[in-house]
Amino acid sequence: MLVLIALLFSLVIFPKLFSHNLDPTHVGIAQSAPVLATYTAVVLGAAYVLLLRLLYRPRPRSLPISIFVFLAFLAIGFATTWHGSEEQIAGALQLVLGFCAWFIGAQIGPLILNQDRRVRWISGMTLGLVIVEAVVTLLQRAGVRINPMRPALAAIMGHRTNGTTNHPDNLGKVLLFLLILCLGLVSTSDARARRMLWISVVVLFIPLGLSEGRANLLAALTTIVFWALLSGRQRSAAIRIGIPVVAAIVVLPFAGSIASRIEKDPNGGPRAGLASAAIEQIQREPWGVGPNSYVSVVSAYDAVTAAGYPVHNTFLLTAAELGIVGAILFWLPVVGLIGRAWISRKRPGFAGSFAIAILASAPGLYVVNASGWAILSGQLFPLWFLVCGIAYSQFGPAGSPAWFKRRPHRAIRLSRTADPAIAFTHSDHRQSPPAPSPSQLGTL
Repeated sequence: MLVLIALLFSLVIFPKLFSHNLDPTHVGIAQSAPVLATYTAVVLGAAYVLLLRLLYRPRPRSLPISIFVFLAFLAIGFATTWHGSEEQIAGALQLVLGFCAWFIGAQIGPLILNQDRRVRWISGMTLGLVIVEAVVTLLQRAGVRINPMRPALAAIMGHRTNGTTNHPDNLGKVLLFLLILCLGLVSTSDARARRMLWISVVVLFIPLGLSEGRANLLAALTTIVFWALLSGRQRSAAIRIGIPVVAAIVVLPFAGSIASRIEKDPNGGPRAGLASAAIEQIQREPWGVGPNSYVSVVSAYDAVTAAGYPVHNTFLLTAAELGIVGAILFWLPVVGLIGRAWISRKRPGFAGSFAIAILASAPGLYVVNASGWAILSGQLFPLWFLVCGIAYSQFGPAGSPAWFKRRPHRAIRLSRTADPAIAFTHSDHRQSPPAPSPSQLGTL
């Protein structure tokens, strides 16, 4: 439980770098060279401890096989195609960090969710994180300088707030991941925990509205709506109707400013021509330019990219950096998780609630990934995959779902009372009848 609390704190409240970026002009999923951040230390430390625990106390597989295939592809790419520059190594470490977070979530998920007291602690922690973000964003909107953005970015963002993150859109994605976690935990039998989770779901729309991220807000609202539709009889009608209505009411005061943003900038800045530049780059190098290297390479071909704008589409970005095959392998674990969620959506308990949360968030996350790229950067990627790992732990390892109970194997052993060449008995101690004696044979 302490591991998850430390992770959430470092990923949401205190995602700070211990060293400065060597190249401030670099734009990508990671810094221009490997650097250490608070969440990096916590994720790697927790993964190391849990790996040692796994060696002494084996558990069902914590990672899909597709993740190991992707990591093998990443190693082959560095050995054969990519140059292995510092920015590429930093990008590869960023991707590995996300999969480490998945591993951590899959390991600690069963340990936390099997006790109501631990679920109550995590629910309280989540509510605390949401309240902190709400308070910070309200103070930022009031003009208090708390965690200010860089001057150049602040001039572009205007009155949008960033909370404890470095960008308003990153704040929106953090809140979206916390929403998925809350919806996955609502099947707890602890009434106090459920109340805290519902309060978190409602309150998080305050900082989400203040950040004014269009895709993030749309993703959160569609997640709530699809969750209400998919829950069916698992939740009361009051909850399924009341939560979306309350969320809409909370967002309503921010609707005017968001509509104004859409009217002034319907295309999201200069991103309209970035997709064509990415497609051309994929055609030039179908095996990819290496992780975290998109802007460095494509700047030579596109003026907007040279100004520091990557393609605002995560699917195209992964295809351009990792190659077409690498992008397919990268997204396979996410697609597999959605497939397992569909199979588990009607199960009771946390398996069903996390399945519904994953399915309900899938359309919104598609919009976020299709309209931006930062979900793979900084603390966002580890936080996203941490939630995925917790959900994965409730669906069971591939090939043998957790809810499937195998019958005990009835081993066949030799009988001590009969001819070993022909007499066998089962492990349930039902023995073969004894061989008849010569006198019994004579009476037959």
